[in-house]
Amino acid sequence: MIGAFYFYTGLIVTLAGATLLIKPLAFLGVHTRPEAGFILAVGFLLSIAALRFNERHSARIQTPCRRVYPAVRFSGFQIGRSCNPRLVAPMSP
Repeated sequence: MIGAFYFYTGLIVTLAGATLLIKPLAFLGVHTRPEAGFILAVGFLLSIAALRFNERHSARIQTPCRRVYPAVRFSGFQIGRSCNPRLVAPMSP
């Protein structure tokens, strides 16, 4: 969730920097185009840095393993390198 926050914050700052690069607005504290370029670069780097966050999600299900794999295959979900599927023993009632 923090990665999404950084990404969208970086996107907003990047758009603001691009707008200020076209016309610097002194009342916002940006007097020159190099200052606006710096804001653009900071926003871009912030959004790129957000892509390095690794969010993982998991869910516990109560079903036998013999039913899980066919369901995953049927859904078309592609298990990539970043996904580490773990099957846990069924929970006792």
